[in-house]
Amino acid sequence: MTRKIIENKAQCKKCQDIIQSKSTIELKRCSCGSIAVDGGLDYIKRLGNLDDIIELTKYEGDEIMAEEKVEYCTCEKLERVYTDMDDFGYWNVCDLCGKIVENTYEYFDELND
Repeated sequence: MTRKIIENKAQCKKCQDIIQSKSTIELKRCSCGSIAVDGGLDYIKRLGNLDDIIELTKYEGDEIMAEEKVEYCTCEKLERVYTDMDDFGYWNVCDLCGKIVENTYEYFDELND
């Protein structure tokens, strides 16, 4: 399942610039040169230091998903987790309570090539 991109943009953690690619061949760099975005509404491509990226891309239907409240794991001690995924990445889920472990989302490497 491929989600439709409605805004392809990111923010640089170093210079705080928000950059957006609006067409397939429009590569945009932040002012400090640490990151770049490309792909317009056809695909997501990130270049540069990936640790400096705050992802701001929006997809069709995100508004609906944003209304759903995500409950994160609050277990005192994580003993076992399993991985769940979507089209773009994966995250850890607590095996005991079945809730998402906060701040574990990772994008697949193919998106960053």
